[in-house]
Amino acid sequence: MNLKTRLNYLAFLKKSTNQHGVHSPFVFSLVTQCFYAKKNTVYYQNLCKNNEGKLSKTNKKIIKLLDYFSVKNLSTNIINFPPLNGVNNIPTTSLTNTEEKKIDAFLLTTLSINTSLWQNILKHSHNDSLVILTNIHQKHASNIWQELCKHPEVKVSIDCFSLGILFFRQEQTKEHFTIRW
Repeated sequence: MNLKTRLNYLAFLKKSTNQHGVHSPFVFSLVTQCFYAKKNTVYYQNLCKNNEGKLSKTNKKIIKLLDYFSVKNLSTNIINFPPLNGVNNIPTTSLTNTEEKKIDAFLLTTLSINTSLWQNILKHSHNDSLVILTNIHQKHASNIWQELCKHPEVKVSIDCFSLGILFFRQEQTKEHFTIRW
């Protein structure tokens, strides 16, 4: 971790909160039942056991999120993401191969986002879709992350330092959260 990243992390810690600073019922539930849950699901435990020693903390967080939201299909541009053949067998497609169907979750590297890719995500998302972005605090990625958070379709954005999570929930008021996880 270089000096700039460490300083960014210290700034993140200063403004971040845990479940006690969250007033949205949706996000509070996510934080308490997914982020800080002590008990892991069978799916999560099997996936960690099958990929023993290969999963980074960030990948474990992503898997926990996908499991919490019972994701049925995932579209990603991350080539080295571990296979998701646990209990749920989540079908994974490339963003370029996405047909006219709606996608439950999108997993992307922040630097890969461009206008056409974002339009493709909006086209294939539904009210309960989530977008998981990695490396949101890298040099050029932080600007992209901030722009995505401001987009009118994005209702909830959560900064977890190693991950950024976007939701399109129309019933929710627009809010941004910075949460330690």
